[in-house]
Amino acid sequence: MSPVYIDEIERAIKALKRGQVILYPTDTVWGLGCDIDNSAAVERIYEIKKQKKKGNMVLIVDDIDLLKDYVEEVHPRIETLLIYHESPLTVVYPATEDIPEYMRNPENTIAVRITKDHFCQELIRGIKKPLLATLPIYEGQKDIPLNFENIDSQIKKAADYVVDINQDKSGEPSVMARYNHKGDLEFLRR
Repeated sequence: MSPVYIDEIERAIKALKRGQVILYPTDTVWGLGCDIDNSAAVERIYEIKKQKKKGNMVLIVDDIDLLKDYVEEVHPRIETLLIYHESPLTVVYPATEDIPEYMRNPENTIAVRITKDHFCQELIRGIKKPLLATLPIYEGQKDIPLNFENIDSQIKKAADYVVDINQDKSGEPSVMARYNHKGDLEFLRR
């Protein structure tokens, strides 16, 4: 691991611990993130995105054990899917009482993804909790910026810290799924 990479991880961890909003490369596309327990930072993300309704946030965890700390039950079929699914998979779960109200979607759910991305895993381990991730777009905006250059310059300026690695990273949003009331796996986004 290069010293620049290590330094960037350390700077991003310090920013998160100070309650700052960061713009960082996730395992899919770039995201805005912060400490999930810092309600002021989460509210600031909503302000940056000009987002009035709450939700559209994802918790990124580094393993199944951390996932189980934030959801009531991981269906065995979902656990198997998460372990063996090659591309990033976000799963929508009913929100537990441990999930702050400001993080919940209007349906009282929370989306969680296990990352295999080394940079994100190091951030999670450094702050000892999940990372918050949300698309760096304005409410109502349909076009998802698939690389750093396509992120609106005002969003870049509004972030307290912009991670300075892999800025040429280009990705796709994750597949998103949930178990419906019938117990069937329902794909919300492919």
